Amino acid sequence: MDIKYIILLSSLGMYYFVHSLFLHPPVKRFFIEKLFFTYRAYRIVFNIFASLGLIFIYSFSNTINSPVWIDYYLLKIVGIVVMMLGILITYKSFKNYDIKEFIGLTSESTDTLQNDLVVDGYHRFVRHPVYFATIIILVGYFIYAPSWITTIYLSVTFFYLQIGILLEENKLIFKFGKSYVDYKKVVPKLFPWFCK
Repeated sequence: MDIKYIILLSSLGMYYFVHSLFLHPPVKRFFIEKLFFTYRAYRIVFNIFASLGLIFIYSFSNTINSPVWIDYYLLKIVGIVVMMLGILITYKSFKNYDIKEFIGLTSESTDTLQNDLVVDGYHRFVRHPVYFATIIILVGYFIYAPSWITTIYLSVTFFYLQIGILLEENKLIFKFGKSYVDYKKVVPKLFPWFCK
């Protein structure tokens, strides 16, 4: 295997690790309280880092000569349709969030949607619809251009999401208590068709 694949795999894994680390409440608290960041500044810096990191990794992956295993026009169309479905689910799922607060354009407040347990919309079918949509988008990307690169993106992201979900759900249980525990018992984690 080409060393560039190993670098891509490592970079993506490191990116996800750092991403989770900086979303971890004690780390966030340290930056805000000890380094005099405001919540707004922290979110903006975090989102710039996250965006630039993904751009860097994607740009690096474009330097790898990774032949596509199957190159059929019909597969490309199916891949685009699947990616568009994932983008639509992402868009609809974000309607339950205050986007300006999420990006850091407004300060964290106590009366936004993020402070209520969201159980409607796509959250009725799956606890993490944005993560589900991410998997759909990457599956579409794999169908569009099946190669080692798209396999790495899909597999590393799927593995990371298991860890990300665990960390996020610990925060949600701390925040919402029994309400979230009860919600977990009824709604599946990542794939809607595994409903109980």
